[in-house]
Amino acid sequence: MKRIYKLLSAVAFVALASCADKYESVFLPAKPDIVAQYEYLKDYDVLKTYIDRNANPNFRLGTGVTVGDLLSKETVFSLVHSNFDEVTANDAMKYGSIVQDDGSMDFTNVRSFVETAKEAGITIYGHTLCWHSEQNNAYLNGLIAPVVIPPEVSSGISEILDFEADELGKTYQMTGNGFAQVENDPAGASGKVLHIGGPANQSHPKIEIALPEGRKLGDYINLILDFRASGSSGLYGQGMRMAINDRSLTGYGSPSGFGCPDGNWGRGLIVLPFATMNLTAAEKELTQFTLIVGSGTGSGDYYIDNIKMQWEVIRSGTAPIADFESNNSGDTYPMSGNGSAVVVNDPAGISGNVLNVGGPANYSYPKFNVTLPDGKKLGDYKTLRMDFYGTGSTGLYGSGMRLAINDVNAAIVYGSPSSFGCPGDGWGRGLIALPLADLNLTGDQKALTEFTLIVGSGTGSGNYYIDNIVLEWEAPSEDIIVEKTSEEKKEILTNALEMWIAGMMEACDGYVRAWDVVNEPMDDENPFNLKGDPSRSDADNFYWQDYLGEDYARVAVRFARQYGGNDSKLFVNDYNLEASDNSNGKCEGLIKMVEYWESDGITKIDGIGTQMHVTYSLNPEMQKRNEDAIIKMYELLAVSGKLIKASILYMGIADENGEVIKTANVSFVQQQSMSEYYNFIVRKYFEIIPDSQQYGITHWNPRDNSDTSVGLWDLNYNRKPTYAGFANGLAGKEVNK
Repeated sequence: MKRIYKLLSAVAFVALASCADKYESVFLPAKPDIVAQYEYLKDYDVLKTYIDRNANPNFRLGTGVTVGDLLSKETVFSLVHSNFDEVTANDAMKYGSIVQDDGSMDFTNVRSFVETAKEAGITIYGHTLCWHSEQNNAYLNGLIAPVVIPPEVSSGISEILDFEADELGKTYQMTGNGFAQVENDPAGASGKVLHIGGPANQSHPKIEIALPEGRKLGDYINLILDFRASGSSGLYGQGMRMAINDRSLTGYGSPSGFGCPDGNWGRGLIVLPFATMNLTAAEKELTQFTLIVGSGTGSGDYYIDNIKMQWEVIRSGTAPIADFESNNSGDTYPMSGNGSAVVVNDPAGISGNVLNVGGPANYSYPKFNVTLPDGKKLGDYKTLRMDFYGTGSTGLYGSGMRLAINDVNAAIVYGSPSSFGCPGDGWGRGLIALPLADLNLTGDQKALTEFTLIVGSGTGSGNYYIDNIVLEWEAPSEDIIVEKTSEEKKEILTNALEMWIAGMMEACDGYVRAWDVVNEPMDDENPFNLKGDPSRSDADNFYWQDYLGEDYARVAVRFARQYGGNDSKLFVNDYNLEASDNSNGKCEGLIKMVEYWESDGITKIDGIGTQMHVTYSLNPEMQKRNEDAIIKMYELLAVSGKLIKASILYMGIADENGEVIKTANVSFVQQQSMSEYYNFIVRKYFEIIPDSQQYGITHWNPRDNSDTSVGLWDLNYNRKPTYAGFANGLAGKEVNK
């Protein structure tokens, strides 16, 4: 052990001379009264020497440390090594410290922590395998988040006009005064551009456009172009303007607002959405039109180039059901009732084979066995479309089209063929369009890939023809949100928990033999119930039990034993078991829950940890209740038959009104009262908990912090009166004042 040499003041000497390490010092012989008060502490030995190892051979005296403090091998390391048997990492062995946002796990600090403790002969208590706090919530919530399926969209750019094919001097018609003339780029950077000038007073060039084959105006979302202007000659003004044919101009922001620089090219910066124009259905179908575009200004003198149109189309397609061309004349299809469905030649002599539904068919319809293309299911389809040929009352009118899946009795009624626009005694090619949404398909029906399609005209004197039956699909125009089921979430998170526990056990390489397998499971308001409720989960908490169910501890125990060995000591740990305000209700609730988890005959939980965040109260009545509740807790835990660990013991102090007394304001007399309370807590542990159930006590904060007087050492690692009370408690003796 290292020796620390210091030149100390008289006050510091007495305390430090009684610290864990061996200190030497030069000091003044005069001792102020405050030094004399603390001088008795130098006669105490290190803490772990006060444990009767013959009577308590398996008892572990522990403390909480940060991994950094232990790895540094400086003052904290010396204090821990001298005074304690075991350490609990208060930072680096928790899920949130190790699991990254992508699910990868970094156990570097854990491995170093284990190696350092192992070299020093200090055991490690694992904290914690399954807890609702200090998780990587972003990762875990991402695992069970809904699947977002984006729209199936095709997109691209149509190059409309770059003026390179135009002769220099070519002009384009304007909507008013001024001119639009093809010239060389004034910047000399590109080839030809269109110069709008004159100046052009609220006047814009007109450009004739023929869209690429297969595209129509409604497919396009943006017009994009390059723009160059100086000062007020178009860079600012009233904004860009655009129109189609003779519709009114639509206004947009000024070129400067799009980011175009003064006097230089803004390449591709002008982006004008077509949606702003609110195109009519007829305009959306246009493939040729006059584009009017320019800057709205009274002193227009600017250049444009590289006019492009960006298109984006929701994917769509069809599944052919029947066109009868592969049939022989005379082939038949089954009917839902009487009549017949026979393949014949087109009565109009235009196409090949068609299906004649006749007999006459009295409210009877042909049936088609359908197998959808790979990757498609019935729920993907929006419309059934077909050709229809009928005359008079033999199906053209009647009581409407009928459509059913599998069961004719569930057929949906639509309008008559005539209402769809089908002519009398002639083909209505593609005019019959029956929306599948009207079927109100169930989830099971939407998942079908094979089924019987029943379709026809509702009439008592059916004698008509049908052809080219297809199902049309169109990808959704918005994201599809697919929520995971409860079972899916349970499976996903069970796998995540297994990966975490398996990784931790591997990193510890068998050195850590005791664990908080489940931490803080019981609800504060309803102490016989588990914590958790998705409606009140927040950014700080992730309740495994909300998804894995009440048996989540059984799952955690199973994985801990599978990857850590059956001889591991597994604890369930919780706080407020000693609370007087609910008559130790949480302690009773936890014991009952452990009994439930073990009732399957498979799950084995070795111990119960009690996080004793205690407060010494200067209110005598309150302090008596505190002490009575601690005794009752120990008695309840003793009856459980489990190993018992005081897992996170530390003490603050409060005045008669319950207000916390800050560290700097705690008097020597008050420290002695806290010393007596520590002594009481430790002695009662040994008195009430049977020897065979005594796992150990972990004092969580060896030294004070700046706010709360919780330590056995002060901020400078000097022993406090609480040290004496704690040491005497370990020895089974009342505190010496």
